Amino acid sequence: MKQVFGEIHRVLKPGGEWLFSVWGSLAENPVARIVNDLMTNLFQPNPPLFYQTPFGFHDPAALRALAEDAGFTSVAVRAVARPVPPPTPMEAATGW
Repeated sequence: MKQVFGEIHRVLKPGGEWLFSVWGSLAENPVARIVNDLMTNLFQPNPPLFYQTPFGFHDPAALRALAEDAGFTSVAVRAVARPVPPPTPMEAATGW
């Protein structure tokens, strides 16, 4: 991942800004956490891990360190909540 941040820093014009967003952790996403727990329990002893990927890049300290290591000097990491009404059980099952 360090190479990705470094390449973005390299191609960004001087004074340019790079904004990006990531998902919160599974702990912050109750429907996703329930689906992950279900998948983990159903597929023992080797549950699929791909489902955890979108929720695994949320640590502000790690994001800051990656950006600073890549050469970014003005780094701001903010948590911005975008609450979504919980789906019905049918909507959640269909969506996943």
